Amino acid sequence: KMSFQDVGKPGSSNRRGGAPLRSGFGEQSPSNSGFKSDLPEVSELDGGVFAHIGDSILQYQRNLAILQNIAKSVGTKTDGAVLDTQLRVQIDVIKQLGSRIEKQLNEQEKNLPTLSRTEAAKNRAGLVKLRRDYQHVQSRFKNLCLTTKQKKEFAIAQQREKTEQVESRNAESESLKLQIQQQIEQDKVAEQIMKERHEEIIQINQGMRQVNDIYKDLANIVGSQQEDIDQIDNQMEESKEHAAAGLKQVEEANIKADQNCVIS
Repeated sequence: KMSFQDVGKPGSSNRRGGAPLRSGFGEQSPSNSGFKSDLPEVSELDGGVFAHIGDSILQYQRNLAILQNIAKSVGTKTDGAVLDTQLRVQIDVIKQLGSRIEKQLNEQEKNLPTLSRTEAAKNRAGLVKLRRDYQHVQSRFKNLCLTTKQKKEFAIAQQREKTEQVESRNAESESLKLQIQQQIEQDKVAEQIMKERHEEIIQINQGMRQVNDIYKDLANIVGSQQEDIDQIDNQMEESKEHAAAGLKQVEEANIKADQNCVIS
């Protein structure tokens, strides 16, 4: 029994013209494929067609390996627009190659009714093996796409979280700066108010000292003029006594005048 890698190898009786087969992506080296299928003998199959499909599956696997290497960088420091482009291009290549393999397999299945029963049975067995090998690699491709997508989404979520954390820290920093600025402004206002109050207190103290000096001056003036006041008081008492004596004399003079008038 032989796998699809052996289909159409040099020395096969069905290799067309004995020339090496080439797929759409260049000459293949089936020894690196890793597939082992139990296909019928090459001499009993359409070696050229099956080798071509086998080469396409090998190329599909090689492109899948390239995609795996690219996908390893998802979520790392090298992740970015360039890596996204590489992933997208490689996935498109694999999908196009997969569509080609599907078309080739379907065409061979459609040709089975045109063959004899024996040839149809042999070719059908070969197609089953090829399709199974292709579906195995295709399943790996789908799983890799799913895993890569999940890694990408996780990396995007992490990046978004980091960005939100940075923005949050920046917002907190701006808020803290604003609070500090407001506190500085409030401190300046409070300092200005305290300065104005201090100046008012100084003015009040100066006014009180001036009033105190006035009271002291008045006390000195009153003290220095006390003797004059006492003299004026004494003079007023003497004037009062003199006035009382003069009034008495006037009254006596009036009485005498009245008496003289009666006698005459």
